[in-house]
Amino acid sequence: MIKEFFIKNKYLIGIILLGVILRLIAVINIHPIADEMVHGSHAIGIIGSNAISHQNQSPIWFYLTDTAYKLFGVTFFSARFLSFFFGVFSILLLYLVVVKISNNEKVALISAFLLSISSFTIRFTLMEMDISMMFFLLLSFYYFILGIEKSKLSYFAVIFFFIALLTKPIALAFLPSYLIIFFLTEESSDVKQV
Repeated sequence: MIKEFFIKNKYLIGIILLGVILRLIAVINIHPIADEMVHGSHAIGIIGSNAISHQNQSPIWFYLTDTAYKLFGVTFFSARFLSFFFGVFSILLLYLVVVKISNNEKVALISAFLLSISSFTIRFTLMEMDISMMFFLLLSFYYFILGIEKSKLSYFAVIFFFIALLTKPIALAFLPSYLIIFFLTEESSDVKQV
């Protein structure tokens, strides 16, 4: 069963492994930048501080990064762990989203490959919120598509959208897309029912 899974998904697994390698190289070799020094240090001990947030950023990233510090110690790797972890799993999520939208595995594999080698996502495997926010938006969109297939709004889509928003406030810019797609699909389903 496991052998069949690996044979069936060998290209996707290879793409994900490529993404892992490129992101590990980035985590280890990219020199720290100014924002990292601010965000990374503010995450240290936030769980025990009872603070809701620091500066003008949302709290989820700081709490998750502090959890990584507790697991791995306070290092560059642990500070960048969320971007690494969510960046790798975003490759898989993008594949799943594109398969759902296009119903074409080749297009999904190409999309996953392009994300795995994307210089933006590799370069931002830093102490930043962007990659984590992207992961939660992709997860939200995946559940959003599943909900639309059943002609209803998925609670998981809403929950993961708000987690993305609590990771980085700019996620709010994606809300109009959700609303437009939701209302367009509602109208088309009403037309089909008539």
